[in-house]
Amino acid sequence: MMNMDDVVIHVQGMLEKANPPISEECCIYRVPLLIRQINHEAYTPKVVSIGPYHHNNSHLQNMERHKLTYCKSFLERTNTRMESWINYIADLLRNFYLCGRKQTTRSSQWQQIPSVTKLSEAGIRFETNEISLS
Repeated sequence: MMNMDDVVIHVQGMLEKANPPISEECCIYRVPLLIRQINHEAYTPKVVSIGPYHHNNSHLQNMERHKLTYCKSFLERTNTRMESWINYIADLLRNFYLCGRKQTTRSSQWQQIPSVTKLSEAGIRFETNEISLS
């Protein structure tokens, strides 16, 4: 029979060796390859991609054009300066990169702006430092 004190000590030792949380603000995680392989279809977008993981899938390209339309509409409707919005998105992406995500090329980073705008338009709230968008 196991001694409960020994179990507690063992688990505490394991937790002390564990990596600290990446970020308290991290909320989008890459699905580990082993889990994706179990049910690849469950983790592959059918209509729209959010972020760069599936950005180049040909069957999602039509929605990529819609994202640009939504982004343009958002900026016009809210009278938001593009520079302010891009700076705001850049801050969000910096936090996203701190969450353990592999860096993408600079040219692909701008492609994420319409995705984030679409999420914002859908009512998704982004928690970050107070940022003025005007």
